[in-house]
Amino acid sequence: MHTYDYTLRGTVTLNAGITMLEVEAALAPFLRYCRTSHAEALRTRQFEYAGPYLQLNLNFPGYYGPVPDQEIRQLQAALRTVSMGADYIELINHDAIRGEPSCTPLFIGSPEQQATAQMRYGLDALRTWVEPIIGSAAMDRVKAVVLGMTRLPVVDKAPGQALRSPTQEPG
Repeated sequence: MHTYDYTLRGTVTLNAGITMLEVEAALAPFLRYCRTSHAEALRTRQFEYAGPYLQLNLNFPGYYGPVPDQEIRQLQAALRTVSMGADYIELINHDAIRGEPSCTPLFIGSPEQQATAQMRYGLDALRTWVEPIIGSAAMDRVKAVVLGMTRLPVVDKAPGQALRSPTQEPG
């Protein structure tokens, strides 16, 4: 059976008042699939907590084919339980056809939040490729036009509060 090498990267905005233990419990099934633990991911800096954000840069093997669909759907569902939604993370398959890594965005949240995250992802990608050509001011105008064409609440999210310690009572 062929294994595939993946990296899961991105930043998730955590719900206000969420604890590290709650995040650890939510992600435990996926981390078992990755053959690692929350503690190991923290130790190797594949997970980092920064205020209300969880930053992911997790390397793992996949055993079911080019994209581990079931595990990724379960991860998205788990992230919905601890995050504010409307975020995206990226799944990088380092063993893609022709040796070129492939990137699959994964959108988190309710269907509306996922659509918002998809819009944010598209605008971020557009900025990466187009802004160097047209400049920052023109890119800001393009973004404003695109955002003006949608009814989705596509705004920069106000982050939740900083992560509580595991023993701190909800506030």
